[in-house]
Amino acid sequence: LKCPNAQCPRWWKKKNSEAESDGKQINTTITCDCKTSFCGLCGLREHDPLPCANAADWVKRGSEDTQTRLWRELNTATCPNPKCGVAIERYVTNEDHCLHMICSQCKYHWCWACRKRFKVGGPDANHENYYKCRYLQEGSVGEDVKKRERILRESQMLKFYKERMKECDEDVRQLTLLTQQLEEKITDEGKEEEFEFLLEAIAELITATRRKKILNPVAFYSAHDGKMKLFEFQLKFMNDHYEKLLAMLTAQPSTQKLDLHKIKLDQQALLRQAMQSKDKNLIKQILQRAREEMAKARAVMRPLGYYKERENDIKKATRSVSDFFFNLFQMVRAGDLVTILGAPDPNNKSWFCPNCQRSNTFGESVCECAWTSVKKK
Repeated sequence: LKCPNAQCPRWWKKKNSEAESDGKQINTTITCDCKTSFCGLCGLREHDPLPCANAADWVKRGSEDTQTRLWRELNTATCPNPKCGVAIERYVTNEDHCLHMICSQCKYHWCWACRKRFKVGGPDANHENYYKCRYLQEGSVGEDVKKRERILRESQMLKFYKERMKECDEDVRQLTLLTQQLEEKITDEGKEEEFEFLLEAIAELITATRRKKILNPVAFYSAHDGKMKLFEFQLKFMNDHYEKLLAMLTAQPSTQKLDLHKIKLDQQALLRQAMQSKDKNLIKQILQRAREEMAKARAVMRPLGYYKERENDIKKATRSVSDFFFNLFQMVRAGDLVTILGAPDPNNKSWFCPNCQRSNTFGESVCECAWTSVKKK
């Protein structure tokens, strides 16, 4: 297997797919000399404890061809008039959710939600209003509509978990910059051995962040069964351990909020100009520069004396994070904590927020606790 890092020429021997330990699946991740981690079975980026088949499906779902096909499924339909059948595209804004469609070809009135004839009012009315469809709510729809609803739900799920993964990438960038800041400071003062525990703690937190990222595809394919509550309960504890160590290692003073806000506004203005010019390379450069500047602004180092005073607490929290993630991944691999399916469970229609302790429907822009915190600010 070749290292997936395009800049690395290293090749590695493929691992045995039958590798087991005491009848349980073991970690098959390979870490290359260039620090890139990937699966020793399929060659994809590190995805343990997610099975290779699911990892390949996850990559495929994010491909441009798949996204284009799904867009067609969600935004186009054929006129249900058997004498017509012309293809129709529907663009829905946040302000317009009217379900009433009129075919431009045959002038047939139909409902976008259920694909049936649309009539509001009168003795032959079959819809109560223009914005809700009782046929869809009751499930009295054809297979094509059921397929569209499944694709919509899975698209919302995919978008949600990919956003959570991007947040993990931002955290890794922030912690990497913090490591560089601390290494320079410690080296200048000649205290490498004295603060070795601190660099080890940040390295462990970076590893934990990457593991948090992998748990998002695991949740995407998890079955909505009796194990799910246990899985969500463990995710809450995982978040508690992680945030405790993160708070010990990083500082975000209130004065930093203004700098972050200004960076966002500046980058948004540049991005709008790039979008108007339709220069893809310029857009990529602006987004990359924005990510780097945001990470640099967030990576606020505390004084070394602060870390030294809390050395024992930091060491204890580091061991706690390391042990917790190790045990959590062992349980996921063994199937004791979650049942991983080949495709998203159709009964899984919400995501669990460990902060506000509630289930949130996929497609919501923000969960209840996040919205409350935004309003308070």
